[in-house]
Amino acid sequence: MYFIDLFKRILRKSNIFLIIYLILNVLIISGCSALVFYSSNVPVPVGLLIGAALYALSLAVALSPFGEWLLRLQTGCKKICRTDYLNYIMPLFREVHERACELDPSVPADVQLFMNDDKSANAFATGRKTICITEGLLRMPPEQIKAALAHEFGHIAHKDTDLILFVTIGNMIITTVLLLLRLFKNFIHCGADMAALLVQMLTEAGVETGDTIGAGFSGSFPTMNLALLAACEAMQVKLIYIASLGASTFGANQPEFTFPDMVCRLYLEGKLQTPPALITPGGDYDCGGEMFEEDRE
Repeated sequence: MYFIDLFKRILRKSNIFLIIYLILNVLIISGCSALVFYSSNVPVPVGLLIGAALYALSLAVALSPFGEWLLRLQTGCKKICRTDYLNYIMPLFREVHERACELDPSVPADVQLFMNDDKSANAFATGRKTICITEGLLRMPPEQIKAALAHEFGHIAHKDTDLILFVTIGNMIITTVLLLLRLFKNFIHCGADMAALLVQMLTEAGVETGDTIGAGFSGSFPTMNLALLAACEAMQVKLIYIASLGASTFGANQPEFTFPDMVCRLYLEGKLQTPPALITPGGDYDCGGEMFEEDRE
């Protein structure tokens, strides 16, 4: 019922620019989604539908309590903790809230009051069920405070602040989701892309099927190492390689699962054709100088 009423309000002629904005959002986000999934061999129409579905989901999340919490976080709204503040403001808030519910039953019964640290006298409604006052408003006489609160309840009654959730939080969520999808896709496909590049580089270097080449693998670049192994197997090129235990900060730096552990496990599981010819400590001068004694052992 709430969503039907909300969309009826959005589709008013007075909201023509908002409607255009939402349509453009759907088109842009769907297009971005299609681009994100295009290299994964996902058909363009499917990518567009995924984008539209993700945008619809982001709007639903934006209108949820989580979306409202994010909006409060953005605007610095916090619970009122001081007892003297609560004793002064809450009776005024309850009085105005009860009157607002009498005049318009659509006003939620669970509207909450928050406060930010602004020293100027002000108040604002944000989201579906949040009114935030500034600390400065508490210095005003009771009648002025009630007038400010009544104005904000009017915004909530007319669903004006729901649009803030649509625009601000909805777009933030979908942007975050698409960015994460893009990063995840790059992470998943970087090995395949690198293997294809290495096939091209090996071919340009004159390496052919049946040839034998050598490589020294640092534990700092496990994905690149595996890409070369995959490229050689695809080209049916024999690779004799040395695998290093040592790794930098962003490499295979877990002592219980080093790069040699990775390739040996893949070999034993039949997913690689060639085990390492030699395993070395790595580090400066390939003697594990920077490693802890227990790691070298």
